[in-house]
Amino acid sequence: MKTWTIALAFLVFAISAEANDSFVMASGGTVTPLKSNPSIRMVMEEIYVKLPEAIVEAKFVFKNEGPETKIQMGFPEESYNVPEMKKGQKTRFRWFKSTVNGKPIAVSRRALAPKSAEDYGEHYWWVKDVSFKKGETKVIVNRYQTVPGGTYVDKSYHEVTYIVSTGAPWKGPIGNAKITFDLGSVAKDFSAKLSSPGYERIGKLLVWKRQNFEPTVNDNITVYWIKKSPK
Repeated sequence: MKTWTIALAFLVFAISAEANDSFVMASGGTVTPLKSNPSIRMVMEEIYVKLPEAIVEAKFVFKNEGPETKIQMGFPEESYNVPEMKKGQKTRFRWFKSTVNGKPIAVSRRALAPKSAEDYGEHYWWVKDVSFKKGETKVIVNRYQTVPGGTYVDKSYHEVTYIVSTGAPWKGPIGNAKITFDLGSVAKDFSAKLSSPGYERIGKLLVWKRQNFEPTVNDNITVYWIKKSPK
């Protein structure tokens, strides 16, 4: 598996827009090695997304299959076409917390340069240092709430995308992956579905699972919810 310094996984919260309306998108993601590391394997990922609040809990289990090491893990924060932050506001996230093996860990927020001259987005890393002993397994959990993006025009159609294909940096295939979209109050007035086949609907939950796979763009998932027509 390639070891790229890219975001492991992104949650992209977007509301569709008419052609002439500004499109606003804000996204968060999960941990990635800021420098390639051939020894750390992602044993499991379990993502829970609460809609429409955009509250996320991302749990990852990593195992060091090499010698003792210390790495920097980064968590991406990106936003596009958004207004300037209010005075005193330092992040697009409403809140963000990270733990390693159940203990809170300090993180620092670092700005990244635009990806190109045409890139008008904001790019940051939430960075933390994580040490692994030889053979050690650690559980990384990120909890946060972002601000769903969109326009003020069409509020009948919404979508959230989880980009699974960016799970490439870690060693070997992903052992087990489970992504749950909790429709919550969305289920009452909206019909919802996932773009990816093979998911299961359990009440208000849309659940997607995979095992032992190296993710590609075909694994990316979008959940759509469309306002039901009045009877």
